[in-house]
Amino acid sequence: MGLSAVIAVSALFGFWTWRKQRRTGYRAWYYGRWKKVDRARRRRIARAVRRGKAVSDPRDAALAVEMIDAQQKLTNLTDRSGWKQGLHYAFLAVFVASVAIPSRGNLRTAGLALLPLILLTAMHFAARRLRARADWAREKNEQLTGKFS
Repeated sequence: MGLSAVIAVSALFGFWTWRKQRRTGYRAWYYGRWKKVDRARRRRIARAVRRGKAVSDPRDAALAVEMIDAQQKLTNLTDRSGWKQGLHYAFLAVFVASVAIPSRGNLRTAGLALLPLILLTAMHFAARRLRARADWAREKNEQLTGKFS
């Protein structure tokens, strides 16, 4: 039962991701523009964006801005209305409570139930940090694009 649920959720998540990539145009950009650039150059651009810096070669600045735009369009959360954005946290908290309350004195079970909530919160803060760095990199690379175009 548990393994089949994991397989079903994985398949649904994969389908949802594929559909969102097609709807936002990310797949077309990824295979049409990004994959045509050589691997070392892609790595340099992605590393600079992750660090929030400008690319070393000004010719790559436009591609870095395109990469930031494509990623932010894909991960944009504004397509959900306000109260739905934190709804997954509420569902996870209800799940944790439903597992932790019946376990009463068993701290190991309660700790295992809290683990997904802790991981989701950590991923949320890491994503906010990466988004801020991408915004810094976007600003710096747009300046480079403006200087050399």
